Amino acid sequence: DELRTPFHLRKSQGKDPNQSTVHVEFDISEKEELKGYSPASTFEILPMNLPKDVDAMVPIFGLTPRDLDRWVCSKRGSGPKQGLLKKHFPTPCTLREALTQYCDLRSQPCKRLLAAAMRTMEDEEVVKRLKLLLANADALKLIEDEHFGMSQLEFWPMLFHGRPDAKLDAATFLAFCPRQRSRPYTIASTPLTNPDSVAICVSLLSTANPLTDSETLLARRILARLK
Repeated sequence: DELRTPFHLRKSQGKDPNQSTVHVEFDISEKEELKGYSPASTFEILPMNLPKDVDAMVPIFGLTPRDLDRWVCSKRGSGPKQGLLKKHFPTPCTLREALTQYCDLRSQPCKRLLAAAMRTMEDEEVVKRLKLLLANADALKLIEDEHFGMSQLEFWPMLFHGRPDAKLDAATFLAFCPRQRSRPYTIASTPLTNPDSVAICVSLLSTANPLTDSETLLARRILARLK
């Protein structure tokens, strides 16, 4: 079962202007199996991507917005392992559902995704850039750094710069893009007070990219050298 929408939000500002706390309450009045929860136990939330982020992937794939409602299915591959079928996420589903619910579009491109994209890329110049990137351990480490902040949405357009016809194979992306992971939170309420709701507290940080401007510029120059 899923609880898609909290029914109450309360935000409190701390002494540090860059830090605040949000108290989130979820209505569980119709979820009998959740009413026996214990205070301080774990409540997991699986995030979804924003519609604008999903829409931003469309031109990267060389598709149109209408393609988001096309169906995605899993099928057996060819070759010695054709009898094996690995589902990366539940199918059939639409491309929109796959990008919204299963792919972490804010993650950094991993080495496996870059290597797979290179094998299916048709643009020879972009293939050359990917080869140079995969051969450069320092550049690859910087691209994969979770604190750098170059998401899938930022990386691919930068890699395709100056190559308007370049596109990323959607099936390859769906297979190798990091998956959304559930976020565990400690329950900050008790059913003795309100048995029809469960609450969590979330700390929000509003800080600049931890890399300095010079480090950010260096990373972008590394990508520029691949062109």
